[in-house]
Amino acid sequence: MVLVLHNGDLAEVSWEQREMEGDPRFATSQTVPPFPYAAYAELLGLTGIRVDDPADVDAAWRSALGADRPCLVEAVVDRDTPLLAPRQPAEKVEQMHRGLAQEPGAGRAGDHLDRQRAHEAEHDPAGVSAENDG
Repeated sequence: MVLVLHNGDLAEVSWEQREMEGDPRFATSQTVPPFPYAAYAELLGLTGIRVDDPADVDAAWRSALGADRPCLVEAVVDRDTPLLAPRQPAEKVEQMHRGLAQEPGAGRAGDHLDRQRAHEAEHDPAGVSAENDG
């Protein structure tokens, strides 16, 4: 089984630019043209399942795990969700915010980043504060 997280973006590169350099996303080189991954899998004789509603994830996994041949699950996901390793130092997070501040319409990505940090602090407050102290 193969899972494709389809967000129409070279997200790893986009977030790395923000994290490492504080640079904004460069849409010209980061946007991935639309491609029907699940439909293409079907053309190849595989099972292709496209999921674009979170409510359908359980059913999609049940279908994929019960498939009688190799399966590709295409999950349409939000490009604004940060690809962030846990326990990033505060300086890294601020650098990402600087990059996001230069992008038109990047408020959602900044909100996701803040929610992810808050989730970490809530579930492992000692780990987040330890990372930020050292």
